[in-house]
Amino acid sequence: MKQKVQVEGMACAGCAQTVQEKLTNIPTVNKVTVDVENKMASIESEANVSIEDLKDALADTPCAIAE
Repeated sequence: MKQKVQVEGMACAGCAQTVQEKLTNIPTVNKVTVDVENKMASIESEANVSIEDLKDALADTPCAIAE
């Protein structure tokens, strides 16, 4: 399953790497690609990942999933 979400607060390559690592750690997620310029994350997973799970994964970062 593929999802795209907007990520607020992502301003640099370091932020993008953190977002990618945090979202990849969600159990059903297989791959995350981050576009810092457009503030988007593309997520490939075994099942649909809820917005709440995505938000929780970034809870301890300055970045947040936009709704």
